[in-house]
Amino acid sequence: MNVNLGLGLKLPVQFLLVFIISAIITIYLGASVSEMRIDSRNTSINFNNTIGSLNNSYTQFPVNTGDAFWENGFLWACPLH
Repeated sequence: MNVNLGLGLKLPVQFLLVFIISAIITIYLGASVSEMRIDSRNTSINFNNTIGSLNNSYTQFPVNTGDAFWENGFLWACPLH
């Protein structure tokens, strides 16, 4: 069974289903990874600001504390996160 998309383009239903399911899984897993990265970054920033860790010169200044553009995009696109 084929789906007519206009302009003479016909695609099999199986291809469309696999494409849609793959996109949904990719968005869900991307949002999950984004959420874990943001949480770990927030906990490491809180740990770095404690008084006990100020003696360690490697943990005083985190290198990258900003969110990546793709993290916010995945979290926006996923309705479950």
